[in-house]
Amino acid sequence: MKRKLTATFKDDGYIIHPVQPDGFRIRLQSGTKKYQVDCGRSSGRHIREPFETIAEARQWANEKYKERDRIGKQAFTLTDTEKLDASRAMEIAKKFPRGKSHVTLREMALFFEVHHRTTDHTRKTGELITQYLGAQEKRFQLGELRETSLSSCRQFLSKGFKDTFGERAIDTITHKDIDAFLDALVFVKEDKHGQSVKVGVANRKSHKTYIGGFFKWVQKHHDVLPISPMPKTRSIRQEKDDPDVYSVAEVKTMLKNTPKELVPYMAVQLFGGARATEATRIRYEYISWRTNEIKLPKEATKGRRGRILHMKPNLAKILAEHRPDTDKGLLCNMPVKTIEKRLRELREAHGIRNIHSGFRHGFCTYSVAKFGVEKTMMESGHKSSQLIVDHYLSPSLNLKEDAEEYFNIGLDKEKVVQFKDG
Repeated sequence: MKRKLTATFKDDGYIIHPVQPDGFRIRLQSGTKKYQVDCGRSSGRHIREPFETIAEARQWANEKYKERDRIGKQAFTLTDTEKLDASRAMEIAKKFPRGKSHVTLREMALFFEVHHRTTDHTRKTGELITQYLGAQEKRFQLGELRETSLSSCRQFLSKGFKDTFGERAIDTITHKDIDAFLDALVFVKEDKHGQSVKVGVANRKSHKTYIGGFFKWVQKHHDVLPISPMPKTRSIRQEKDDPDVYSVAEVKTMLKNTPKELVPYMAVQLFGGARATEATRIRYEYISWRTNEIKLPKEATKGRRGRILHMKPNLAKILAEHRPDTDKGLLCNMPVKTIEKRLRELREAHGIRNIHSGFRHGFCTYSVAKFGVEKTMMESGHKSSQLIVDHYLSPSLNLKEDAEEYFNIGLDKEKVVQFKDG
C-alpha cells in the first residue's frame, strides 16, 4: 500500500511527513520565522535544511523522501549472495561502535576506496618517491647536495616508507598513518643494567625529517597534495644522556694499532674536533703549517660555514708525520664503508666498545676540561655554548687530570717538534 505523502499538522508546532519513526519533520522556527526540514538519521547523519515558506519545505521534503524510497527499493533487487554479504558486513560493522550505533556499510566501503583505490602515476606515492629521488640525484650531480644527504634520502624513503605507502594515492595518506609508521620504528629493550630503555627514537626523528622533505617537494612540484599531513604528526622528545668517551688508554691503543692511512683521519677528530664526515673531506692543502691551522672551507663542513681548526701540538706532529711530499690530497683517501669496517675490526681486536661519534665527543669533553666551554665551542663549530654545557660539561668534570695527558698523546715532550714553514 502506497504511503500517504500529505503532511499532517500537530498541535506542538511540528509537521510529520510522513507519519513513521524515521520520518521527516517540518518545524516552524519561531526565532527565524523559517521552516526547517529534519530528515532524521536514516541517511546516516542528521540532515536539517531551512526554507522561507512551507511550500518550499514540503517540496524539498517530498523530493528527499522519494529519493530515499527509490534507494530502499533497490535493496529488493539484491541477489541472495549480495544479501548474505551485506549481512556479514553488518556483523563486522558492529565491532566498531560509535555512540549508540556503529559505523555504516557505506563508511566501510569508502574507507576501502580511499586505501585501495587504483591511481594514476601522478598521484601514486611510490612513483612520486621515484621522481623525488631522481630530482635529488640531479641536485647531487650539480653539487647542490652532498653524497651523504642523497644516501640518507634513499635510506629513509626507498625501503620501509615506500613499501608501506607506495601503492597509495599521495592525498590519502594522513598524519595518523605516518605516526603509526614512525611509532613502529621505536621499541623498548633492556640495557646492560637491566633497565628498560626506548630504542629507535633517533631513527624515528630521522625518518620524519626526510619524509617531511619529500612531502614539501610534492607540494612544490605537483598539484596533487593540497595539504601536507606532516605538520600534524607527533614529535617524540629524545632523552639524551651525557656522551660516553674513550679513555686515554683506549685512544692510545687505537692510534698505535690502526692502519697508517687511518691515523690522520682519527687524529683530526680526536685532537681537532672535526666531524667524521668533515675528516673525509679535509685535504692537506687546507693546512697552514706556519700557523698550525686547518682552514676548512664551507664545502667541507656540516653547516656549509667555513671554520678554522687550531692544531694542538700533538695533532700537528701526527699530521706532519703523515704529510705527503706534494702537500696535496685527502687526509684519508678511503671509502667511508671501508673506514667503518677497519675501525670496527680494530675495536673488536682490542676489546674496545663502539661509541657513536666517539672521536669528536672525546675531543669536546677533554677540551672543556682543559680549555673551557667558550674555546671548545669555537674549535668544534657548535652554534652555541649552551650545547657544549648541556652535552660535555658534566662528564668533563671527572676528566680534568686526564685532559692534560689526552692532548699529549703522540707527542714526545723530550724533543722539540719542528714544522716546515708553509
